[in-house]
Amino acid sequence: MLQYGTYLIPTLYIGEYFLAEQSESEALSKAVELTRKYRAGYRKMYARAIKKGVKIGVGSDNVGFPPNFSAKEFGELVALGMSPMQAIQAGTRVNAELLQQANDIGTIEAGKFADIIAVKGDPLKDISELERVVFVMKGGKVIKNEE
Repeated sequence: MLQYGTYLIPTLYIGEYFLAEQSESEALSKAVELTRKYRAGYRKMYARAIKKGVKIGVGSDNVGFPPNFSAKEFGELVALGMSPMQAIQAGTRVNAELLQQANDIGTIEAGKFADIIAVKGDPLKDISELERVVFVMKGGKVIKNEE
């Protein structure tokens, strides 16, 4: 992955969700079983990829999960060795680079499109703050404002 600049989108939280929220689900029993069996191994592999500098983004093909589901991915990346800023960048700048859209999105700069969220606390001190969004602006329109 390093040699070719390949991006990794691990979707870490899905296994944790299965264990925490769906461990008794008959429909997801195989997913739960596989998570239990391989969790330690894949977490070690992802931690090694982070340490080595593999380009890691945030994303999934999940639909129908709770609203804060995707935000939990940031905590998983931090648990495996990323700094909170690296985890945030994985979901913003790195994803924009992967999509070859870094000139238009991914960072807050004049002339770029930006959808913005805000939280009450400091996600650099507690990455789980990203799970408690109080403000959302999309395309210049305020979608959510709890303040």
